[in-house]
Amino acid sequence: MATPEANRPVGATTNRPFSNNRPSAIQTFVTWLWIIIGFIPRLLAYIFRELTTPGTAAAITVGGLIFLCGVLMSADNYWQMWSQQPALFHFFEKQWLGWGWFPTITLNLSRWWFPLNFKMALLTNGNLIFALVISCAVQMIQSAAVRNLAFKSKSIGGISARTIGLISIGSWVFDFIMAFASRSIFQFDDPGMRIGCFFYNLFSIFAAELGYIIFEMMKTPNSPTND
Repeated sequence: MATPEANRPVGATTNRPFSNNRPSAIQTFVTWLWIIIGFIPRLLAYIFRELTTPGTAAAITVGGLIFLCGVLMSADNYWQMWSQQPALFHFFEKQWLGWGWFPTITLNLSRWWFPLNFKMALLTNGNLIFALVISCAVQMIQSAAVRNLAFKSKSIGGISARTIGLISIGSWVFDFIMAFASRSIFQFDDPGMRIGCFFYNLFSIFAAELGYIIFEMMKTPNSPTND
């Protein structure tokens, strides 16, 4: 029996639409349109993933910046008491230094061989360096006491646990005095501001330690779990 294909005259064309796997111009346009529209959300999602994935360069950088901010917030108490200058940060303060104390980088095109100008600002100030050293020393003593309490060590570096405990208590009392003397809660009339200032002072005492914990968390990649 003859098929319709066999009965078709030679040279006659079929009425079937021509189809292939190549996308049409409109399909290509729509695809690129969605790529362009989704570029910013995809970029933000990728940046967020890099910032929140431990072990990545972005996460380590963010952790280091958080630790640096914690150290500066803890040292701010000592800076105010030692130098009798306004605070570094504006939290619960009526006066502060502004951002002029922060390091800056400017561009100097007239100096073609090295066009960048670095201004260290207050970070080269002796009073601030002293405050940073004292704050870090106090934080180290407190961290040693916390580790001793957590791991129940009998001694650290030949120093008995009791001595470490007494030194740590003294450091916390000293830290407490510096925080509340530099930022009095009684400077505010509003009870809510007093409560907020009280908790911020407590936070400033532990800011450097918390910043270091976050840095360690962001630096260490998550180990795969075996289910």
